Amino acid sequence: MKPTSLIFLALAAVLLFTGWFTCSIASSMADAQGVSIYEQTRNKKGDIVYAYNLSDHKLSKLTLNFSDVNVTIVGSAKKSYVELKNFDPYDYSTTLSGGSVTVDGTVSGLSSFLDMSGGGLKFKGLRYFFADKPIKGHKRSVTIYLSDASNLTNLTLTVKNGDVTLKNIWNENVVYNVNVSEGDLTFNEVVTTAVINARVSAGNLTIGNTKATSINATIVGGRTNVDATNYAAEFVSYKVDTENSTLNYNGAVIPEGQLKIVTPSDIRQCTLNVDATDATVTIVDNNTEVIQ
Repeated sequence: MKPTSLIFLALAAVLLFTGWFTCSIASSMADAQGVSIYEQTRNKKGDIVYAYNLSDHKLSKLTLNFSDVNVTIVGSAKKSYVELKNFDPYDYSTTLSGGSVTVDGTVSGLSSFLDMSGGGLKFKGLRYFFADKPIKGHKRSVTIYLSDASNLTNLTLTVKNGDVTLKNIWNENVVYNVNVSEGDLTFNEVVTTAVINARVSAGNLTIGNTKATSINATIVGGRTNVDATNYAAEFVSYKVDTENSTLNYNGAVIPEGQLKIVTPSDIRQCTLNVDATDATVTIVDNNTEVIQ
């Protein structure tokens, strides 16, 4: 090895040691004063927690992308924010552009060194190499809290290998686009005057106490359970197409594999469209008539 190369290696080692020593001293001083030099903190249970605040009056679109983790979205919170538990600092990125926020939990390598959460491009910093790491055995989780004051109009969520739950969300005018691969998707008490688009591959879809102008659901190789009892039956239109699937409506099996009930547009409150392949679809509402 050339002498010049040895000099650069030695210099790099000195700089690395200096950085580690400086971070250690700074971290100790910050801990003594109850201040963290990292965005992440450790809670009483030993979980590493990262919280990203969402501006209720500025936020219009929220895009989330995760894998190998369960995601919960909860409404009626005091404030809106994203909470990640037990993620390594370089396993996620946040991007802010105008009223659009993107949180990506699938990044790694060089791209995860860059942080655009402030609207510009910046380097996260090597200090995160020395940050606390998640304890082995502590599961990762993602929770998004939405306040009723949020101006959010679009929520797009993609999850590979994980369960997703949306509950108690009463924010009007929000369009939901949720795609889950290898996991279950649940909507419970989600109310919007817009559209819900849901797709589940290799998992179950449950829709309960949920209202939207239109609910479009696609499921492959699982179960779809729809509880539409919060609607008057005469206010709902159904279009359910199945392939190699079982369709059950209010306890009656639909042998043709297709259910189509059209409600006049002037009184229609919701349209439910289901496309199922190799699946079981069960729909329950307050219609007392038996479909033959």
